[in-house]
Amino acid sequence: MTALLVAAICTHLVISSGVAPVAAQKRARRGGSPTASDAKSLFNQRCAKCHGADGRAHTVMGEIGIAPNFTERRWQEGVSDRRLTNSIMYGREGMPAFRSKLSQKQIKALVAYVRAFDKGGGGGAP
Repeated sequence: MTALLVAAICTHLVISSGVAPVAAQKRARRGGSPTASDAKSLFNQRCAKCHGADGRAHTVMGEIGIAPNFTERRWQEGVSDRRLTNSIMYGREGMPAFRSKLSQKQIKALVAYVRAFDKGGGGGAP
């Protein structure tokens, strides 16, 4: 029981500190590409606060019009992958820049993850 409690506390500390899971860190060190699970974890750590875990931006930043709703087809069609990549790298309208915090592979994985919110006609998390 004690080991389970310690594991739960460690997991909470890792997640709340913004540190990527161990498997993702090992893949990054080996130059491996982030998996869909890694991208989801990154999104939840870095993006969900403003964009919502489901991408719908039902957050304070979404309500004031800063964070877009990623499930809207119109938004998906109006934003190129290049612009999305630049927004992640350099920030945009109150969004912080992540170029010094994320690798190019992680940024590419996040772009793909954000694009997946539109799959199936504009609904729900990937």
